[in-house]
Amino acid sequence: MVKNNLRLRVALVILSIFIGGSVLVLSRFIQRWTPHPPEPLATYSPDAEPVKSRADQGGQTKPTNTPDPQVAIVMDDLGESEQDVQSLIDINIPLTFAVLPQRPFSHSIAERLHSLGREIILHLPLEPEDYENINLGKGMLLLAMPREELLSGLRENLDSIPHISGINNHMGSAFTADEEGMRLVLMELKERGLFFLDNRTTVETVGLRVARELGVRAAERDVFLDNEEEPGYISSQLDELIREAREKGQAIGTCHPSSITIQVLSEKLPELSAQGIDFVPVSALMR
Repeated sequence: MVKNNLRLRVALVILSIFIGGSVLVLSRFIQRWTPHPPEPLATYSPDAEPVKSRADQGGQTKPTNTPDPQVAIVMDDLGESEQDVQSLIDINIPLTFAVLPQRPFSHSIAERLHSLGREIILHLPLEPEDYENINLGKGMLLLAMPREELLSGLRENLDSIPHISGINNHMGSAFTADEEGMRLVLMELKERGLFFLDNRTTVETVGLRVARELGVRAAERDVFLDNEEEPGYISSQLDELIREAREKGQAIGTCHPSSITIQVLSEKLPELSAQGIDFVPVSALMR
């Protein structure tokens, strides 16, 4: 009898465990498959701060529509020495080379630069003020010349330098202030498809205005880099050129191939290029 009671109790315990486990499994199954209402969406507030991306949070983004400032540097007075040109080529920045006509190395320099894909312009000698006391050199155009002689001299100078895309003036403080003389020069440039860079050797220049009237692509020099052959001065002038480019989007500087100027350019131009200054041939800034 006792054994029967014990067996009955064990059987009831086992049955209770089985029933309890079955109920638990069944309840979890029902809970899992019963649909639940979605969590409420966050309420929109116009004053809420927008969610920032990781790039925004890290401050690593920059405007994509702001172009790098463009700077053109024109090296004047080439033609007397080939050594100067090699030093400038070694800088490996797209300078523009302004070659004087009828100098010992004018033609060979132009051919060499062209073979390297560099931009060449004619550095056209034009009459300065008080020229009686100045060594004018070959190829100088004077306002007192008869029109045919002036035109002939202009064409000879243009033809003497191969592969040019335009001109800028060498000296010219008197000539560039004379409208009739500039019209003659600029009309010839227009026929040849050449541009004009006014070196602004006088505040009285009419070069840019007349070029605009005739439809000749043109621009003006912004900063002259080496009026003083002193490294600190040239460096500060180069800084001024960069400031103007950042303000206006572009700027043009001119200089001479002195050893001091070449040294400063060799040191600073690669650094400026790495900082985002876009050095371009001067033709890219003609309008």
